[in-house]
Amino acid sequence: MIVSAIDGRMRYVNPGLKTKRNADAVKKKLQGIEGITSASINPVTGSLLVYYDNSTASAQTIRKVIKSQSTSLRPIKNDKFLYGKHSRRSVKLTMLGSITGSMAILLAGSERWHYRIGTVFLSALSLHLYQNYRRIFK
Repeated sequence: MIVSAIDGRMRYVNPGLKTKRNADAVKKKLQGIEGITSASINPVTGSLLVYYDNSTASAQTIRKVIKSQSTSLRPIKNDKFLYGKHSRRSVKLTMLGSITGSMAILLAGSERWHYRIGTVFLSALSLHLYQNYRRIFK
């Protein structure tokens, strides 16, 4: 969806631009158009910003290119499973529950169960880091 368009600049937002494959395809297609001075994609927000020369390229041409690419800009189906609100909440609750349980078991004196529950915590932590790697490693 085009969210902003003024002479010489256009911003387009689509969740499909968050994947590197889609972003690269759109950027390559836009770089082939004469008159586009720059096209930058923010993979965190799924936003495309295009600067162009009005005398060489028209806004309609750019819109046509974006529209032709928009059908292929679908986010990966598993995104919601890994990155959805419920998945993130489940991972956080698992981390909270397992660290609490691990400490309680350690205080009770069972190192064996403390180790096992700690392993659950580390697994949930690694999934949490995977879900948030873009924010962490900016």
